[in-house]
Amino acid sequence: MLYPNSADGTFDIEYYCNTHLPFVVNLLGRCVESGSVDSGLAGGEPGEAPAFVAMGHMTFNSVEEFQGSFGRMQR
Repeated sequence: MLYPNSADGTFDIEYYCNTHLPFVVNLLGRCVESGSVDSGLAGGEPGEAPAFVAMGHMTFNSVEEFQGSFGRMQR
């Protein structure tokens, strides 16, 4: 999950790390091995803003479990 940076946008990284991502990992169940977040610190040039404010990562046990987990969420 990528969250683009914008001059007028807001993003609550504390909420995302401490509430949202753990909720999604719990919702998807045992097929998720782990979840983590990277927060954008800087762009490619000195003083440049990061392209993304955050990137969420989830590691699944298999492709099949990844595919099945999102089907389960829609029910």
